[in-house]
Amino acid sequence: MSPFSFSDGEIAVGQHDVKIVDVGEGTSENKGTPYIALELEDAAGRTLSERLYLTPAAMWKIRELWEAAGLEWGAAGDQADESELVGLTVHVDVVDEPYGDRVYRRVHEWSAAVGSDIPTDVGRPVRDPAGDDPIPF
Repeated sequence: MSPFSFSDGEIAVGQHDVKIVDVGEGTSENKGTPYIALELEDAAGRTLSERLYLTPAAMWKIRELWEAAGLEWGAAGDQADESELVGLTVHVDVVDEPYGDRVYRRVHEWSAAVGSDIPTDVGRPVRDPAGDDPIPF
């Protein structure tokens, strides 16, 4: 087994088209930060769990997912329904990310699935370092 394969059932490091099979909500254990929990599955049935934290600094990543999935990013004050993501296919760049003394498998980038009719520039990072991006939640 290679050092980059944590288990046969987990999506490997690299580029993959994945289906969003489940979406939920939660709160981080340490800081109490709310998040969206995603369960992703590739064509071989391998899975990956991903959390997207609902903070102003992380809105660019949530917007990247929304647009990669072909969903419209709302205006300030709009409410988003994360259940709309279930069943949609997106392209992900999966990496191993060290944090403290552990390594976590994470989605580094979200983009439109290969062969989708979503333009290829949609779902690329739209970062707002100033934190001025409206939060549609």
